[in-house]
Amino acid sequence: MLLKFNIEAVRNQFEHAKQSTTHKPTFGEQIDAFGDDAFGMDYDEIVKKLNEQGKIKPALWLVKDNGIYIMSNGDGDNRPDVVYAQGYNPNKDGDMWDKCRDAMGGDDCCELIDHDTVVKLISVPNAKILGIKVTANQIDFRVYT
Repeated sequence: MLLKFNIEAVRNQFEHAKQSTTHKPTFGEQIDAFGDDAFGMDYDEIVKKLNEQGKIKPALWLVKDNGIYIMSNGDGDNRPDVVYAQGYNPNKDGDMWDKCRDAMGGDDCCELIDHDTVVKLISVPNAKILGIKVTANQIDFRVYT
């Protein structure tokens, strides 16, 4: 299943991430940094330590919960509205549970789209759509002009 996102709105999310002074880690980044100790740590303390260590760069998250969307990992004010995949906005497209499960599996998730990948994708001249294909084993990105 190919998920399609307005690339200009994705750029706005990344701009927010770049302008933020602190960034939030995904669950995977927390485990990578602290191993099993992360389970007993306060989330705000994890955010503080990882940012102090410079281990979290501006990036984006691909999120699947009640809808499928991209958002900035930047913390703080002025966060732009999330960018829903076309056809996966629960505010416009109705009940999303079955549709989201078919697209990305049964569990809610938050997948990191790392800094370097985002820069490469949003730098394509005349790009209009960011396509993301999610399978059980990988996430593939494609840009459409």
